[in-house]
Amino acid sequence: IMLVDRLVDDARKWYNKLDEDIRKLYLLTHEDNKNAHAFYEKIGFEHETTLKDHYYDNKDERVYSMFFIDN
Repeated sequence: IMLVDRLVDDARKWYNKLDEDIRKLYLLTHEDNKNAHAFYEKIGFEHETTLKDHYYDNKDERVYSMFFIDN
């Protein structure tokens, strides 16, 4: 089991304790971290937006999201 699978499982359990459904999991990574972009996309995260100068001057951050939709 991948660490990310464990993270998703733990998030689902936490929301279940609150009697809620998990809808979205998101993370941020530096714009210049191409290896992270490839990894997150490979495991199912989608690039949602880029935040300009979010944490540091002249350094953008990418927001990646994984959506959970129960039918």
